[in-house]
Amino acid sequence: MKKLIICLLMLPVILVSFISAQANSGPTYIEANPGLEMAVDAGCPIAILHEDLTFDFSGGDWGDWSPLAEVTASYTMTNPTNEDVSVTMSFPFVTRFSALAPGVSLVGVDGTAAAFDVYYGKEIRDVTDLSNLNLSDVLSNVLLKAPKEPEDGLLYTVTVDTSALPAGTERIYVRLRFEPQDDVFYVDGFNGMSRYDDGTNEVSAWIYIGRDYRPLTIFAPGGDLKDYSLNAYASHDSDTPLQNIRLNLTQKSIGFRAYIEHCLLSDSGSEADDQASLMDESFYWALLQELDSNTYADMYGSTIPSADLLSSVSYSDRLAMAVYTVDFLKGETKNVTVQCTLEGTMRRPSGYSMEKATYTYTYLSNPAKEWASFGTLSLTVIPSENMPLSSSVPMLTPDDSGSHTVKLEGLPESNITLTLGTPASETNAKANSALPLIIIVIIIAAAITIVLLVRHTRRRKTQNPPL
Repeated sequence: MKKLIICLLMLPVILVSFISAQANSGPTYIEANPGLEMAVDAGCPIAILHEDLTFDFSGGDWGDWSPLAEVTASYTMTNPTNEDVSVTMSFPFVTRFSALAPGVSLVGVDGTAAAFDVYYGKEIRDVTDLSNLNLSDVLSNVLLKAPKEPEDGLLYTVTVDTSALPAGTERIYVRLRFEPQDDVFYVDGFNGMSRYDDGTNEVSAWIYIGRDYRPLTIFAPGGDLKDYSLNAYASHDSDTPLQNIRLNLTQKSIGFRAYIEHCLLSDSGSEADDQASLMDESFYWALLQELDSNTYADMYGSTIPSADLLSSVSYSDRLAMAVYTVDFLKGETKNVTVQCTLEGTMRRPSGYSMEKATYTYTYLSNPAKEWASFGTLSLTVIPSENMPLSSSVPMLTPDDSGSHTVKLEGLPESNITLTLGTPASETNAKANSALPLIIIVIIIAAAITIVLLVRHTRRRKTQNPPL
């Protein structure tokens, strides 16, 4: 019976372990950037009669960490003047070059898709700066011409001949040292960087024999490496160069853009004739602006890792805007629609469970303050079936279809925020799916207990017959 009791006592522990093992770990707070209202320059005569703003979560699509809101802003606009006017409008948004969602996906005028251009700006390092953003801020941030470009220079590439190494050699450690330089250098393929007290720079990398490795390169704009030494070692802490290996440093003249495209090719593994598709003008301008800010020179000194630079430009949040022109005849009214996607800020009370996690979406109205006037705003939220709308500003009223709506006079006093609750969690789903199994196990355990108790009672009666 002791064995049986122990087994039965362990059963709740096993079941609890089965359920709790489904929880996952991770950060408890991940911030997302807000959405922004349409903007126009000060003094524009166009008035907004009405805006229909819809947040649709019913598609069930997810971004990096939250459900995606499909946002549609539809504006009824009028030209109250006695003159024909052509108005350039912009829809600012925050995005990343690496973002899967396109940001603004559609601009329509009276039901017809309109052409628009997207301009990218500087990195957004402080989201609170967006709270007071106006169109002049957007225009001053967005890049409308190419920043200064580094000079053409020399591309140095390390070539390695390991054919004379002893059989069984798995890897070698390559070090390239060069004397202090006045200019900035860009390195790629090296995974170690050092600067010594005398100003000497060193870049290093492991090379695994028989494996492909990222080319080891240095780009020197407007100059060349002086007094350099190139050696290979058996380990990273060895000071004795290997003798049975041949190293060479080739060089060729190249422009900075061609060098950056060379690094992108190393990332993608593409052939050379694919390089035109790897970097468009907007990305290159943003990269030049990053260099012009001297952020990387302050961080790394005279030797800048190109992979880090490319990663920062690709994955950093930055301001962008879709720009389009709408023509109005005198007294004419038109409907302008913009569609975009928006990700939410994720909060959860514990780093080990998604229970009670919330997703908050913010939409800033301040860029719309420059319109001649703003009439009414109808806000509609369509939540997904399993993610309830837990709070909103302004307050919304649910209707029979499951949507939540409100109609306001003018722009809201504060920014629009929406918070969705946690969907039926994977943990609960798995626990619920396991419930029939748990019940069966308990029934079987109870049946075994009864059988063993009956057998034990009969055995005792047999061993101790009645007198």
